[in-house]
Amino acid sequence: FQHHNAALAHARLQQRQRHAGGLAGAGRGLQDAGSGRAQGRDHLVQHIFDWQFRLHSHRSSGWRGRRQPLVWTRRRFAPRFAQQPRCKFRALRVIWGRNARSRKDPDPVTDIDDLAQRIVDRDRRALARAITLIESQRPDHREQARGLIDRLRREGRTALRIGLSGTPGVGKSTFIENFGLMLTGQGLRVAVLAVDPSSTRSGGSILGDKTRMEQLSRDPNAFIRPSPSLSHLGGVSRRTREAVALCEAADFDVILIETVGVGQSETMVAEMSDLFVLLLAPAGGDELQGVKRGIMEIADLILVNKADGDLKPAAVRTQADYAGALRLLRKRAQDPVGFPKALAVSALENEGLEAAWAEMQALSDWRKAEGHWDKRRAAQAVHWFEEEVRAGLLARLNNDEAAQARMDRTAREVAQGAVSPEIAAQTFLNALKE
Repeated sequence: FQHHNAALAHARLQQRQRHAGGLAGAGRGLQDAGSGRAQGRDHLVQHIFDWQFRLHSHRSSGWRGRRQPLVWTRRRFAPRFAQQPRCKFRALRVIWGRNARSRKDPDPVTDIDDLAQRIVDRDRRALARAITLIESQRPDHREQARGLIDRLRREGRTALRIGLSGTPGVGKSTFIENFGLMLTGQGLRVAVLAVDPSSTRSGGSILGDKTRMEQLSRDPNAFIRPSPSLSHLGGVSRRTREAVALCEAADFDVILIETVGVGQSETMVAEMSDLFVLLLAPAGGDELQGVKRGIMEIADLILVNKADGDLKPAAVRTQADYAGALRLLRKRAQDPVGFPKALAVSALENEGLEAAWAEMQALSDWRKAEGHWDKRRAAQAVHWFEEEVRAGLLARLNNDEAAQARMDRTAREVAQGAVSPEIAAQTFLNALKE
C-alpha cells in the first residue's frame, strides 16, 4: 500500500487530461487535413521563404547572433522540391559565421586556396580536413589534393620526420605519448601520424591510437591523426607521405610516423622519414635477431622499451645483444661513428627519453652538415614518383574493360588448371603490348 499524496495525484490527473486533449486535437487535425491542405501548403512555403530572407539579411549585415531553428517540410507541401523523388524530407539549415556558404557550390580553386592558407596559419581543423581530402579515392578529390600539395610545397617548410616501428605490444603508443609530451614541454610542435591495420574481411579499422594517447591529444602543441592502412603493405598507408607534407606546411617541428607494427618487413616508412627508430621488447631474441636483414638494416636507432621493474635486467641484456649485433652489419655512408645505436628506455617511467632525443638530434645534425640529409630526401622523392607511376598504371588497368575481360578469361583458365600462372601472366602482358 502507498500513502496517498494529494498534490502528486492532482499533477498526474492534469497530465492525463492534457495528453487526452492533445490526442483529440490531433484527431481533429487529421479529419480537417483534406480541406485545409492547400492553405497549409501556401502558409508553410511562405514561412520557409521568410526564414531564408532573414538568413540572407543577417549574412549581409555581418550578423553573428544565436542559432536559428531548423525548418523541416515534407515534399508534398513544397512542390518546388519535388524534383528529388526519393527524398521524403528536406532540411533548410541556417549556418552562420565563417562556415556560411551560399546555395551555389563554391569554386574548388578558391576552396583549396583558402584551405591552404588556413593550414599555413596553423589551423588544426583545416589540417584534419586536408588529410581527409588526400585520403579520399574520388577522382575530383584526388585532383584537389594534388593542387593542395603543390600549393603548400611553395611554402618550403620542413620538419624532422621520425618513423617508429615495432612489434605489437612493445609500447609504441606509450612511448609516443611520453616522448611527445617531453618535446612539447620544450616548446616544440609535434604531429603524430598513426597507421592502424585494416581488416582483410570488412576493410574497417579501430583507429584507437588517439584514445590511448589521452594526455598528448589534449596538448595544444600536438596533433594526432590515426589513419587506416587499407591493406597497404609496408606498415604505412598509401597517403601517409602526403599527410607528412601537410603537417610540415602546418609548421610542425617534429613529425612522428607510427607504423602498423607487424614485424620485420616494415621498410616503407624509411622512404618517408629522416630517422627510423625501432622499438623492441626485452627478451625478444638473441643477437642473431640483430643480424637479420630487413628492418634491422634500415634502423638508425634501436630502443629496448620497458626497461623498468622486473624487466629491467632483461632489457639491459637485450640492449647489449643488439649493440653487439649492430657492429656486425655493413657500414652505411649516412651514419657517423657509433651509429646505429641500441639504447634501453622506459616510456612508462620516462627514463632514457631525453638521451634518445639527444642521439636523434646529433644524428640529424651530422647528416645535414655532411649533405646526406638533402640526398636522402631527393632519393625519397624519386622513389615516390616511381610508386605513383606504378599505382597509376594499375589503376588504368583496372579501369580498362577490355583488359579486365581478358584477365577474367585467363583467370578462369588458370583456375581450371589449363595453364600455369606464370605462362598465363606472360601471355596477358604480351597481349597488353599489342
